[in-house]
Amino acid sequence: NDSRLADANPKKFHTPQVVPALSLLLKQRRLLLAKAPCDPGDSPIIVCGGGHTLVRTNFGQLIAWGAGSHGQLGYGEQWDRQDCVLIPDLYGVIDMAAGSRHSVAIVGLDAQTDHQSNTRNGRVFTWGFGYWGELGQGD
Repeated sequence: NDSRLADANPKKFHTPQVVPALSLLLKQRRLLLAKAPCDPGDSPIIVCGGGHTLVRTNFGQLIAWGAGSHGQLGYGEQWDRQDCVLIPDLYGVIDMAAGSRHSVAIVGLDAQTDHQSNTRNGRVFTWGFGYWGELGQGD
């Protein structure tokens, strides 16, 4: 069970299913999904790794679920999550990617923050499994 459907049964589904845990978290936090991409070059709002999923909200926050044994969910623990979890302390994400056991986010200018005081702007953040250097952390 790698939980990619977020709190759904571990069985396979052959038709689209609503992700109730995502809807609930968005409602509880008063968040919306990010605006859907309009042009082919626009950033996605949902990306899937080998066993986990990331969703970007309207404030550039990330929600994750699925396989997390390598820290690829970014919430500070190394456990799989069948429910959705908001990644803490990461705002203004403008693009993201999910590998098989790691994740990457680019933080850009956030309309909700003063661009001069946000020291995270224009930075790339990585987390998860980095044994072969895929995190770019140099160790």
